[in-house]
Amino acid sequence: AEGPQDVRVPAAALAAALPTHADIVVTAYRDRLARPDQGAGEVLRALAGIDAPELALHAAGLVRAYAEGHPEDTAHTAAYLDRRLEHGPAARALLLPLLTGLLRDRPAAAPVRGS
Repeated sequence: AEGPQDVRVPAAALAAALPTHADIVVTAYRDRLARPDQGAGEVLRALAGIDAPELALHAAGLVRAYAEGHPEDTAHTAAYLDRRLEHGPAARALLLPLLTGLLRDRPAAAPVRGS
């Protein structure tokens, strides 16, 4: 069953609660990414906007799980990577494990490699 706090709250609004309610928000994002037609693009856009390093690590883990579970949806994964890379050197350093894992574990589709 879907929780009322998850169904109507936009993904970007949930991101505002990450610093104080990380476990709840990460769970809500994970649930949305696991369900079809729950706005994966919106969730990945919100995750890309997270700047705090400890929270960005949670985001990268969610993105990796999403990419592994939805290998056909490279466009949203690539868009996440593009947005994170725009955040500068610190964000790039946090992306390195995600990128190397995605590239090592399977051949990446062109949109992901292009990021």
